[in-house]
Amino acid sequence: MPVPEDELVFAVEESSIGQVLQMMGADEATVVKAVREELEWSLSQLLHGEQAALQLTAQLVNSMTDMDAKLYAGQQVVEECRHVEAFAKLLARKFGTVHPIGGNVKWILDELLGAPSWYFKLVGMQIIFEGVAMAIFTDIVKRNRNELIRESVRRIARDEARHAAFGVLSLRQELRSLPQQTRDELEDWTWKVLEVVANGLMVGLFEDVAPKYGIQAEPLAQMIFASDGFWDARYHLFNHTVLPNLKKLGIVTERTRHHYDGFRLWENTAPYGSEPIGYLEFPD
Repeated sequence: MPVPEDELVFAVEESSIGQVLQMMGADEATVVKAVREELEWSLSQLLHGEQAALQLTAQLVNSMTDMDAKLYAGQQVVEECRHVEAFAKLLARKFGTVHPIGGNVKWILDELLGAPSWYFKLVGMQIIFEGVAMAIFTDIVKRNRNELIRESVRRIARDEARHAAFGVLSLRQELRSLPQQTRDELEDWTWKVLEVVANGLMVGLFEDVAPKYGIQAEPLAQMIFASDGFWDARYHLFNHTVLPNLKKLGIVTERTRHHYDGFRLWENTAPYGSEPIGYLEFPD
C-alpha cells in the first residue's frame, strides 16, 4: 500500500508548519511536503520512544520483584521489538528519513532509563510515556488520511493500551506500602517528567523541521503555544490516559496539585484547584 509523496497525509489546518507556510503564500507542493515531513518527524520520535521502551522493559524484567510481573514485562519486550520493527520499516520504505531524536524527548528517555527503582520506571514509562503515546496514536489515526499509516498505528496502539493497564495494576498495591518520603520523591519526580513532556514534545519539531522551510523556530513556537488549539490539544493529550491513571494511583496529591493546576491540565468542567486529590483506596 503506497504513501505517495504528493499525498496530503492530513489536513493543512492540522499541521503547525503547514498552516504557517500557507499563510506565507507557499505553493501547494511545498505545503504538502512540509505536512508529510511533520508526520515523518512524529513517527521518528515514536520510533525512538519504542527503542527506549524496549530497553526499559528489559530493565523491568530484572528489577521487578513479582514473578507474574516479570513474565508480563518479558512479553512486553517482544511487543516492543515488534513496534520498533514496524516503525523502522514504515519510515524506511514509505518515507525514507528517520529524524534524530528531539532534545527534550532524549532527556525524558535518559531520565527513565536512569530512574532509581522499578516503580519510578513504571510510572515514567507505563503511566506517562505510554499514556502520552496512546493519545498521540489516537490523534494520528483520527487525523491521518492514509490507510496504511492509520492501520499500522492502530495495531501498535492495541499493545500500548495493555502496557498502560499493566502499569496501573502493578503499582496500585506497591505504592501503598512505600514510606511517605519515598512517595513524596516519586510525586516530585513524576511532575518533573510530566512538565518536560508537556512543554517540550513539539520543540524538536520546530527546531529540526521548520528552518528547512524558512521558518524560525522560536517565533513559530511562540505563535503555536499562544493558540487555543495548542491548549486544547495538550489538554486531550494528558486527559486521554495519563492524568486519569495518575489520579487512580494517588500520585497527584494536595501537596503537588498546584503544579498541575497551573498547567491547565484538569477537566474542563471543574475549576482548577478544586477538589484536591488524596491517595485512593483500592480493593484487596
